[in-house]
Amino acid sequence: MKLTKKRLLFLWMTCFGLTAGLPAAAQQSAMSEDDWIAIRAVINAQIDALLEDDAETAFSYASPALRKLFQTPRQFISMIRQNYAAVYRPRAFTFLPPSIVDDVPVQPVQVLAPDGNVVVALYSMQREGAAGSAEWKINGCQLVPLNAFYAALRVGRDDPVAGPVQSPIAGAFHFDRG
Repeated sequence: MKLTKKRLLFLWMTCFGLTAGLPAAAQQSAMSEDDWIAIRAVINAQIDALLEDDAETAFSYASPALRKLFQTPRQFISMIRQNYAAVYRPRAFTFLPPSIVDDVPVQPVQVLAPDGNVVVALYSMQREGAAGSAEWKINGCQLVPLNAFYAALRVGRDDPVAGPVQSPIAGAFHFDRG
């Protein structure tokens, strides 16, 4: 994967939560713990759907822009199979502390890919629907090498989601898949 200056800047901004000159804690306070829990549930549900080859369900978690771009669940899952093997068939994954980049919630997920490499999937999220009934949708995912992610990560950042559970199974990784 080629890391261009633009990608490195995005990665750096994601890791440090540098948007609009606000400290990361101030940005994250605009999002509730329930928002981050809901975001993680959406990502987890899409990964579960991908593991089951359930294209319809996986596609349902995509934002309107992604649904318009890929048009059908079949085209969507085909793109994921070809370009995102790490999230299509993860051996394990865990959620890392999130950030907000240019007013966009970004949830990093550390993934053990089928080939044994560890990458970080940066999920950009979008709220869809009317106030009070809005749902979180995935608006994009960028895979970055783990070493590049941690090179930019500020040590000691707090996770706004309380408790040790990172995915449905407690522990460092979600190990319920082969």
